[in-house]
Order: sequence, then C-alpha cells, then structure tokens
Amino acid sequence: MNRTPLPHWLLFSLVFALVFPVQSSETKAKPSKDHAISVSRLRCEYLVNPIGMDVTKPRLDWLLTDSKPGERNVSQTGYRILVASSPKVLAQDQGDVWDSGDVKSDETTGIVYAGAPLKSREICYWKVSVTDSFGRKSAWSPASTWEMGLLEPGDWEAKWIDGSSISETGTAEAPVPCLRKDFLLNKPIAKARLYATALGLYELHINGRKVGDHVFAPDWTDYNKRVRYQDYDVTSLVKTGANTLAGMLGNGWYSGHIGNGGFQAWGKVPALFAQLEVTYADGSVERVVTDASWKVHTSSCWARITMPARKRQAGTSRDWTWAHGIPRPKGRRRSGRWMDRSTSRCVKPAK
Repeated sequence: MNRTPLPHWLLFSLVFALVFPVQSSETKAKPSKDHAISVSRLRCEYLVNPIGMDVTKPRLDWLLTDSKPGERNVSQTGYRILVASSPKVLAQDQGDVWDSGDVKSDETTGIVYAGAPLKSREICYWKVSVTDSFGRKSAWSPASTWEMGLLEPGDWEAKWIDGSSISETGTAEAPVPCLRKDFLLNKPIAKARLYATALGLYELHINGRKVGDHVFAPDWTDYNKRVRYQDYDVTSLVKTGANTLAGMLGNGWYSGHIGNGGFQAWGKVPALFAQLEVTYADGSVERVVTDASWKVHTSSCWARITMPARKRQAGTSRDWTWAHGIPRPKGRRRSGRWMDRSTSRCVKPAK
C-alpha cells in the first residue's frame, strides 16, 4: 500500500514544535516583584547641581541603571518628579515647588520644569522615581539641586569699573590691571555667592585664593548682544573679620588681538563687574560690589593676546589709585554655563 509522503512544510513544523515547545502562560518566567531599575545622575540643563541658572523653565534629565542584569525587556514607562524648597520637605516625599504626578512616558531627557515660577537665588531640591515595563516603581533617586542666579535687573548693585587710570590703551602690550577691595564681615557666615563677569578676561581671588578653576572666563561672546556672568560658591573662601576681594583683567576677545574685527574690536580697556553676596547665620545679607571705592594698580604681568600666567599680587592697597567707573555695555547680562576649561597641568620652563 502506497503512503502519501508528508509535505515538507508540515515536517518542518513538527520538528520546530518538538525542539522549541511553546510555553504556557503558567510556565513563563515571572518578573521579580522587586524594582529592577534605579535612577542616578540627575542633571538640570545638562549640569550636575548647577548654580547661577537663569533659565526659568529648566530641562531635567537622568540615567537609568538595571539593578537586575538577568532580567530582559525592562524599560521605563513612567516617571514622577518632586521639586522641594528644602531637603527636609523633599525627604518627606513632598514637592512643594513642583510635583509632576505620575506621568506615562519613556522620556529621560529634556523634561521641562512645570512648577511654580522660579525666583532669583532660589535653591531647588529634586528627585525622581520611575515605573518600569512590568509596572514596578523604582526607589527614589538620590537628591540633587539647582540654584537660580540673578534674574532681575534690580538684583544687581554692582557697577562696571576698569583700570583706565593705569592702562595703556593704544598698544597691544600693556600691564595687566589689578583691582581690589578690602572689607569686613562681622558675623558668622552661612553661605557666600560671587557673581562676576568682565569685558575681556578676568581672574578673581578672595584672601589670596583663586575663585573657581575655570580659565579664560567669561569666554567669548558678542558684547553688543550679551555679557555672560558666572556664579561661584565662595563660602569656603570668606571668613569673619578682614577679607580682600581682588581681580586681574586681560584683554581677551574684548580689547585684544583675537579676530572678530581685529585689535580692540569692542573696546579699549577691559572692565570688571562683580557682586559678592554673603548670607549670615541670622539670615541677613551683606554685599560687596564693584564700584568707585575699589582701587587699581599695575601688576608685574603684561597682557598680549589674553591674560598671561597668573602672579599673585602682594602687599596692601596703599598707594593704589581709585578705579574708574564706565557706562553699562549694550549687551544684556546672562548666566554663562560653560564646558570645563580648567588648568590640567602647569609646565615649568627649562633653565
């Protein structure tokens, strides 16, 4: 008796079913009840714990980490952001500045803040929890912060000053002007912030210690449109009692030989603009600002294209001349957030 052979497709299907049996819903591996995603590296406007922000609706982002590497197909399907006015409120899982609620989204970047209007100098404390593709909620991320800068023109008391009384404005080479202000702080200090910028380049020192680690501040800008300022946490540099705030100015892009129209494209002499705000333990605030009470002196450094190697200015303010005030530049003051440009190594010349 002749038997009709089975079709090839049927034989293939039978073999496949034997080799790869289909699991029933009862035999499928169930995900762990424990959360498999953790949240880390919180950033505001792509910076970790930034200060001096002037974006009133900053963008937030975070990273996801798989805490259970054995699980597959785990992703974010939702998030909740809490922004609080103090660490204490945030630790209570409350967002008195903004609570986004549970948002269904797989986005982890470019989340626009949508809470209460932000004010000058305000510090925001925030954290994130996410929901994964199995409906599990992660633990809250470690807390992070951002701090607002000076948002309104009325926040500023500083005046623009320069070293024109000692600068040689008609040459490409001139001694770098040093400006300084001696002042007293008479109560215990809680925190201190320094807001500063320059027409040209600047480097500031408080009590002989350099402010920040950036070089070539405040970086290039179109001075007719904007002047970028920086915000520094200088709490560790000031002290109760006598203090000195000093700065050196370089020609930079403003009045130096760096393209954009040639030598002295925007102005003749570099200028400084700084505002130190010291908050005492009792909540009161004292400000030290650039104005006509500052003194200026030539340094042993000479400017060429930019500011030369740093040399500390010794001595007291005796015999220094008064700083010269200048009109406000055309450009609007904006917070300047920069890429890292710190000194990585110092090389001593061979003798």
